[in-house]
Amino acid sequence: MEEEKLNDDVFTPSDSKEKKGGSKIILGIVVLLVVIALVGAATYFAILKSEESSARKTVEGIFESLKSGDAETASKYLSGEEESLADEDDTFMLFFQPLNYDIKKVEANFTNASVEVEVSTKDTGKIFQNYFAKIYEIAFSNALSSSFSEEDLENQLKEYLQEQITSEEIETVTNTITLRLEKDGTEWKVAEDDENVDAFVNAVLPNFSSMVDELSSSINQ
Repeated sequence: MEEEKLNDDVFTPSDSKEKKGGSKIILGIVVLLVVIALVGAATYFAILKSEESSARKTVEGIFESLKSGDAETASKYLSGEEESLADEDDTFMLFFQPLNYDIKKVEANFTNASVEVEVSTKDTGKIFQNYFAKIYEIAFSNALSSSFSEEDLENQLKEYLQEQITSEEIETVTNTITLRLEKDGTEWKVAEDDENVDAFVNAVLPNFSSMVDELSSSINQ
């Protein structure tokens, strides 16, 4: 009896093979799970990189279309009331001509993105102040001229505005903003909350809004 018990406790070669086979299966499952996790993580980060690249291209598209005076294209990146940019005339779009930008950082997930941009351009508030004064100057000096047309006024103002934009007397203003974007379907658009829009407008048209408000107040007094 004792001999039989001893024989029962002895591991046979077949037992060893079964245990090794079981260990290999477990190891294989672990390796497979690790590979799946790594592939999933790699795919996730690849998609995030793609979203960041897409957000960057959107911001580049905004600034390049503004610089080139393409209001229709620029308005496609904007939402809400800012879409009215597409209705602006060629003269107004000249204000964006001296625009320069440098994208510093892009962060994005699947619904929101933030893009840090350094924006440099002429002091458009000062340009608009000078431009507004020029309108009165030209209008009064030609008030009695029957040959002076509205087209003549527009041409002179465009020429003056171009001079102002390239003038060294007009200071260059630099602002760094964090522009927030939101996913609209498959496209990124500028988030339309007031703080975000105000920061954007003041960066691309520095001091413009405050000068318009100031002139409006002086006219209404």
